[in-house]
Amino acid sequence: MTAPAAGATGVIGPPEFTWTAAAGAGLYTLTVSRRADLGDPVLTVTGLVDGAHALAAGLPPATTYHWRVSATNAHGTTHSATATFTTRALPTAPVTIDDFDGYADQAALAAAYPRNPGGDPITPTLHTAAGGRAMRLDFTLAAAGYAGVSRTFPAPLDAWGQAGIECHLDRSATTAAVTIQFVTSGIYWEHTLPAATGAGVVRIPFGEFRHPSWAPSGPLDLLHLGQLSVYVGGSGAGTLIVDNLTAYPPGP
Repeated sequence: MTAPAAGATGVIGPPEFTWTAAAGAGLYTLTVSRRADLGDPVLTVTGLVDGAHALAAGLPPATTYHWRVSATNAHGTTHSATATFTTRALPTAPVTIDDFDGYADQAALAAAYPRNPGGDPITPTLHTAAGGRAMRLDFTLAAAGYAGVSRTFPAPLDAWGQAGIECHLDRSATTAAVTIQFVTSGIYWEHTLPAATGAGVVRIPFGEFRHPSWAPSGPLDLLHLGQLSVYVGGSGAGTLIVDNLTAYPPGP
């Protein structure tokens, strides 16, 4: 067997099981179990003719599995050795997307968050907030009806297993709707918060994000969160303050 590698930990499903070909094999049977003796298997697939099998759904997290491949032809069946792997546990701590405390000055923030040139004017600036700094967005919504800024990460963030996106929004100086948009492996996702007033923490479960109407569909690959955008929509001028963008873990 070649993958998952024997003894591998932190395996994220759905894994593809692969193995080298056996000379003269007519078909293969894959057996996966939580038990070392392969009893009470969680998966048994027979009639495989290639050295690979991908699961349609992921295996439960934080679990050790044992697996074996059996090669069969007219002369009988030969079993491989049994290998083990352990799936990755769900996260218990959030992943910081941006807390806005690491920017040296206004120019650094503006470089990290360029505006969408197709939208109306919007300017990001550093804003002093309780316990640190935040991003202030001053905008004037007119012909386009929307404005936004986007940050593309130098390396994709690993948000696997997280439950959703959390941020602190101060909407005291705007009546605009706010859209949080992100890109994973080239696929766009977004969720729009209706107009509201005041300030506070907002949580958006990943299950509430949808593909924009203009974008192709695809899987939600939270292992590769490559870009995050904040958009406002409506009309008129306003100010939005954004702070402590995180991907938050499952749980209460």
